[in-house]
Amino acid sequence: MDELSSLVSCREILRKNTYRKTKHGPPEELEANGVWSLDSDWRKDEERLTRARELIEKQGKPVSEFWKKEYEQKAAKYWNAFYKRNGDRFFRDRHYVYTVFAKELERLKSGHTIIELGCGVGNGVMPLNKSIPLGVKLRCLDFAPEAIRLLKARPDFDPSRIQAEVCDLTKDCLGPNGSAHLVTCFFVLSALAPETLHHAVQAIASVLHPTQGVCILRDYGRYDEAQLRFSKNHKLSDNFYVKQDGTRCYYFDPAELDHIFFSFGFSNQRSGAYYVNQKHINRATNNVRRRVFVEACYYFSSFRRDD
Repeated sequence: MDELSSLVSCREILRKNTYRKTKHGPPEELEANGVWSLDSDWRKDEERLTRARELIEKQGKPVSEFWKKEYEQKAAKYWNAFYKRNGDRFFRDRHYVYTVFAKELERLKSGHTIIELGCGVGNGVMPLNKSIPLGVKLRCLDFAPEAIRLLKARPDFDPSRIQAEVCDLTKDCLGPNGSAHLVTCFFVLSALAPETLHHAVQAIASVLHPTQGVCILRDYGRYDEAQLRFSKNHKLSDNFYVKQDGTRCYYFDPAELDHIFFSFGFSNQRSGAYYVNQKHINRATNNVRRRVFVEACYYFSSFRRDD
């Protein structure tokens, strides 16, 4: 069992609410033979916090500038290879989105447009497509051509309603200014180099409607167990890592997201981005995994709820 995991019996976990009874769904990676429950806030656990910092200290120094540039220049290549290798089997559909962001999705009406950034193989857009009103247009963007190909090959892909195309969030225009009423960012900003985040948020700000536009996001949070498991030679910079397959991941503090989004005129109706702490127990082995995510919902200050 992981050193950060508490010794909690399967029976104890089962007595608690699983994700099906809470507003927050499970994480992205498929987990077999297990149940989820909300976890305690790691910031209030001094022992856990100290141990997390010790594990990060053991990860050593960042890799050389040569390798940082190598992973940046070939980011799309590594993600394309990821989808060729895993197909549509790695991530689960995000059915929890309509519960977590119910108010923002209920505002959508015919003629509105949703843009999903980092759409992958459709794990976010397909559940949304079943929940939103007819007449809402969906644009799916990803910089991995293989992901777009797999999305279009899904039997539930409707080309009359969904437009899918290759797009690099850090370089390309996301669409006409003010054309989107909702932009979704689910586990996409963490895949970007921290120095490119300002360009990405600027692109989001440009494409959102000034009085009706909303950006909702969920991503990996600081001291998530996945971050603590990295060994030496995987750190690119503070809280930014490269995985074995060449894809990268940043682990956010909510204040970082607020700072970037607020600098482009956004505000947050939920008092800022916030942590979501979850715990998974494998019923076959009794192993416990502790996951940390961040969620946020950003509006422009000119946002009108009655539009």
